[in-house]
Formats: sequence, structure tokens, C-alpha cells
Amino acid sequence: MNDLGVFDVGDGISQPQKMVKCLLRHNPDAFITMYTDCYTPDVMGITRRVESEVDRDNLMYSRVKAYTLHEVVRPVFYLDTDMLVQGKIVVEDLLQGNNAAFCRRSFDRDAVFNTEQRGIKFPEYEGKTLDQLYPYVGCAVVAKSNQVWKDLLAIYEGLDEKFKRWYGDQEALRIYAKWYPERVSEMRESVYGCLPEHKTNDAKILHFKGEARKKLFEVA
Repeated sequence: MNDLGVFDVGDGISQPQKMVKCLLRHNPDAFITMYTDCYTPDVMGITRRVESEVDRDNLMYSRVKAYTLHEVVRPVFYLDTDMLVQGKIVVEDLLQGNNAAFCRRSFDRDAVFNTEQRGIKFPEYEGKTLDQLYPYVGCAVVAKSNQVWKDLLAIYEGLDEKFKRWYGDQEALRIYAKWYPERVSEMRESVYGCLPEHKTNDAKILHFKGEARKKLFEVA
């Protein structure tokens, strides 16, 4: 049995519903836990629902916090709901004997980071590349236990308040990997979070992030 976790809040559930349906098509034995709030409708196909208070203005922070709240007994693969699984996933293998597996950035590594996004300014990162700042993308994480998320949350809570709105999860992933390199194995984004325009036969999960790819997700 493979354990997977997803976080989703909102009135519309078409995206998580499609993600779960696709996941189960290729992994019918999957045990899927949905982390959400008490207002979000149910998604068919999930195995367990874990509710908590969610600050919808700070979703990145709320997601990390939600993942700390439920003790797990087996490794869990945590995925974003704008992803579509393309084949069989064996969660245990991704850990390679470590405590966590993070998704190593494959695309746009040399792109210069935009220091003003969503009304938030990051002047301290002027001239830095995406790979320098965020070598790990937050869309796919494997954790042996939720102690990994507790450690990530402790890092997160030491960050500037603006990171609760955006990029804080990737900040925490980078810092965790720097502090505990012996605990982390890597998954390639091109395999476990591949952008659809870069799809190859090796891609096991496609990631339709951003508004431009949302339409592609709807027709995929």
C-alpha cells in the first residue's frame, strides 16, 4: 500500500477530484489523506480527511502546519493537487533509506528570481537565480514521518512574516537540506513534477502549475 497526502481548501473541488481520480487509476491501492478545513467539500476517492483551521491568506504556511497535525506510521508522498500521476508510484523506494525525499529543481535553474511578486518584495534576493534560492520545489515531498514536517515548520516559523504568504515552504526545504543533508534524498522534478511542456517518457507525475497551465490540466 502507498500512502499519499494532499492539501486543498476552497469551494471548488474539480481540481483535487481530477487529481485523486488519476492517482487511483494508476495506484488503486493508494491510501489518500486529504488535509483541509471544515468548509471544503469532500473529494470522492480519498481514504481519510484531516481537518484543521486554515489561514487562506497564508496557504503555504497553513499547508506545512496541517501536515504536522496527524501522526503517520508509514512514509507518505505529499503532492499538490494540480498534479497528475502517470503511473505506479512506490513511495518507500523514493526515500532511499533516508528520512525525506525532496523534489530537485530541473527547470529554469538559471532564471533570475523576480524580487517583487504578489505584492511582496524580496530585495535581499536581487540577482539570485532560482536554483541558488530554491533548489527544491514544494509540489512533491516524501516524509518517513511527520517529524520531517515538524522540523520544517520550526524552520518556517523563524522566517520573515512575508514568507508565510509565498515561498516559505521552499525556503524551509532549502534550509532543512542544508542543515540535515544526510537525511535527504532527491527526486528529479523532470520525473516527479514535470511541467507538461517538458514531458518525456520518464515523467511519472505532471505538474500543471500556474494559470497558463491550468487550462491544460482541465483538458488533460
